Amino acid sequence: MDILSLEPAAVWRRFAEICAIPHASGNEEKLSRFLAEEAQKNGWMVRTDGFFNLRIDRKAAPGREDTPRIVLQGHLDMVPQAAPGKKFDFSRDPVTPVAENGFVRAEGTTLGADDGIGVAVAMALLAEPELDGNLSALFTVSEETGLVGAANLAPDFLDGDILINLDHGESGKICVGCAGGARVHLTFTAPQIPAPAGKAVKITLSGLPGGHSGVCIHEKRGNALTMLARIVGAADCAVSAFSGGTVDNAIPDRAEITAVLADPDRTAPLLRAAAEACRKELDPAFTLDLDISPCPAPERVWSWDFREQFLQLLSAAPHGVAEFSKEYGVPLTSGNIASLRADGNTLRLVFSTRSLDDARRRAHTRRLIDHFSFLKPEVEITSEYPGWTPDPGSSLPETAVRVRRELTGKETRIEVIHAGLEAGIFAGGNPRLRMMSCGPDMFDIHTPQEHVSIAAVGEFYTFMKTLVRRLADQ
Repeated sequence: MDILSLEPAAVWRRFAEICAIPHASGNEEKLSRFLAEEAQKNGWMVRTDGFFNLRIDRKAAPGREDTPRIVLQGHLDMVPQAAPGKKFDFSRDPVTPVAENGFVRAEGTTLGADDGIGVAVAMALLAEPELDGNLSALFTVSEETGLVGAANLAPDFLDGDILINLDHGESGKICVGCAGGARVHLTFTAPQIPAPAGKAVKITLSGLPGGHSGVCIHEKRGNALTMLARIVGAADCAVSAFSGGTVDNAIPDRAEITAVLADPDRTAPLLRAAAEACRKELDPAFTLDLDISPCPAPERVWSWDFREQFLQLLSAAPHGVAEFSKEYGVPLTSGNIASLRADGNTLRLVFSTRSLDDARRRAHTRRLIDHFSFLKPEVEITSEYPGWTPDPGSSLPETAVRVRRELTGKETRIEVIHAGLEAGIFAGGNPRLRMMSCGPDMFDIHTPQEHVSIAAVGEFYTFMKTLVRRLADQ
């Protein structure tokens, strides 16, 4: 079903426009310009910067100039993930949203409801004539790759009294705090030797569920990189290449190694047995596949010493939750071994760390770097951003809870999450902002199975329209 037939029509029309414009992280310029032009058509004031962050301000109606300035905030970029075998260029191809069985999903790719739905809701609310107070929208870029846009905002982009982040994909929850994070890039040089005699194969681990490296990190989803290192490390085979993972904030669901097996009949069963041991560690709802297929023979492979050391270190790397928060009931600190790429004898490993406590996050980052220090990699830390500490004195989340209860009869949980949101940065740029984060139900974000509830989007839009009106009257 075409999503343009869905209600609320204003939201789904905007979301269809967003899907039609490629906007993966780092490629948001065209979408930013489009939304700026749409805002100008409505007579709203527009500001952009060199990063293509976008601020839209709508004036209050006469007599309503003294209402608080409410800023609706989302991010323009999406995580680019395609299903295995799906040919898709996120820099050129539009995402195709489809409505079926009560949900909207894409055809073999991430949908971009994270955070395209938030952007669409904000644009639709700006056009609501019954919302007559001071209303703004703030759209940032490259949120998914380290909150880059938010970190580079000029102070005037954060003018306002209340900021509502529309990037929280659970209808029954209001978020008032989040983890900070960092990306770490390790570059290794792999000594090489001539390839030995034997059968060249490509060993592919796939079928893992992947998922958001903050939201899903505590679940037994497996990590394709650490698991494949463990599987291949259990057998006697030379390694020529190793790659896997795609983006920093997704748990790797697939990895592959090019190897030479001296004795395939003996080695293949060992590999499959090791894969079965890994499978038993997963949640019963998940599985994995191991494929061993012939491939062209490489001319060179890693030295045996490097192979042993690297595979052991990677298989034992502390991926997952390091400690839980007793206060908030979510992971306190975690690390995600995110991606590995090979270019000749150069290996580039990327991992991310998160924590509700910035000092703990820095310590865990150091711990992961030290874990690989035996191989003396080059180290670069990027995209560091602070956590968002809950403000116990704010009445904003309680107002939101009351509004949702009045509209739906449902209770709402106020929570702190382990994922990263831009609010920590915003708090530093404008300490007087009262903030919260909310959104409709989304599932399997950062994966090709991403989907969003149609009913939840309708409910969320009504909730937001009522909440904005209520806050303007306070």
